[in-house]
Amino acid sequence: MSKPRLVVFGVLLLIAALPILVTGCGTPSELTRSWKNPGYTGGPIERLAVFAILPDPRVRKLLEDTFVRSLPRDTRGTASNTLYETLEKVMIDEITARLKSESYDGVIVARLLSADERLEFVETGINYSAWVGNYGFYSYFSTVRAQVFSPGSVREGAGFRIDTRLYSLKADTLAWAGISTPMETSSMKEAVRDYSDLVIDELLDLKLLKK
Repeated sequence: MSKPRLVVFGVLLLIAALPILVTGCGTPSELTRSWKNPGYTGGPIERLAVFAILPDPRVRKLLEDTFVRSLPRDTRGTASNTLYETLEKVMIDEITARLKSESYDGVIVARLLSADERLEFVETGINYSAWVGNYGFYSYFSTVRAQVFSPGSVREGAGFRIDTRLYSLKADTLAWAGISTPMETSSMKEAVRDYSDLVIDELLDLKLLKK
């Protein structure tokens, strides 16, 4: 199984020139891909942590807080910015130990892609291409973080997409993955809010979250 294409387009320059709290008439958020792992049988996740792996702390907080606010009443959620000030250097073993000790059974991981990044989708067995990959949370988190915080990962752009994944910590497996349609940075707050609601509704329909 090929590893996912983890070319992460940073948002430091993307956001620096535009206020992240601007709302406007942007393109409505939609899912271009939604994939549920047919091998996952762990049932709905009841407590999860939300990690947005991004170099800009403002955008990280926006994504994480918005996803947590979108969760249904019976699903407890925590934004990782309330657990860790930065994700750049925190040890993965520390994250592992903390999530286990505090009884988290799932994790949402989000990252930004540029609007023009091409993704390959080739169905192969229970996994849905190199985009999805055969990763557990800790392995995926470590790989994406290394890409995000590496020199040269920051690139300017006029739009973005959100790659979002739901991991089961009990099963140590990817339960669901999805990618948004391209969105405009000038309406980021509105776009992220609409997209997070869309993702949570999808996860509820797939019975991956507890209502």
